[in-house]
Amino acid sequence: MRKPSIVYKYKNNLYINITNRCPVRCSYCIKFRWKKLFRGYYLGLTKEPSFKEIRDALEKEIKTHPNIKEIVFCGYGEPLMRWRLVKKLAL
Repeated sequence: MRKPSIVYKYKNNLYINITNRCPVRCSYCIKFRWKKLFRGYYLGLTKEPSFKEIRDALEKEIKTHPNIKEIVFCGYGEPLMRWRLVKKLAL
């Protein structure tokens, strides 16, 4: 099984893969049609990453790619299901 990507780069942005949980099941959601792959990154989380795991992955990517324009909270779920974590990371 592939290791899930917690933080991944696309164009000049970093994306934080926070959760696969979602309170709805939208008919247009890619979660139910894709194989959880995006440009070589595997996004199927086997567990939700901790604050430390996300912070460490973010720091590594920012050092590797210092010209990042935007950080996006995302995932194959609703990131705000983990609102406290999003808020903590944003600070």
